[in-house]
Amino acid sequence: MVLAGDTVPCAGLDRVAAGADCYVQSVLRDDLVRRVPSAPFHDTIDYHSTVTQSAETARRAGVRTLVLTHLVPGTPPGAAGEWTALAAGSDGEVVVGEDLTVVEVGGA
Repeated sequence: MVLAGDTVPCAGLDRVAAGADCYVQSVLRDDLVRRVPSAPFHDTIDYHSTVTQSAETARRAGVRTLVLTHLVPGTPPGAAGEWTALAAGSDGEVVVGEDLTVVEVGGA
């Protein structure tokens, strides 16, 4: 299993992921990020893999299962299909993870 966070595709990631059963990557959709009127938010594109880039990394590495996680921007329930479609470049299974939000109520 390979777990990658805030990174963009590179030869090192390809080497680490080579032949992995599972590659987990935090991803963003640059098409959606660009719609948000915030220059600092746009900067996240420079250091996060897109869904398509992650699928290409998985394909190059021969990964069996690609797990997309920590989706940026956040995705409403039921929208996973859009993300999966963008990962069509992967030769293996694509799983879209769901981030959980924890809300503390009341308390000290």
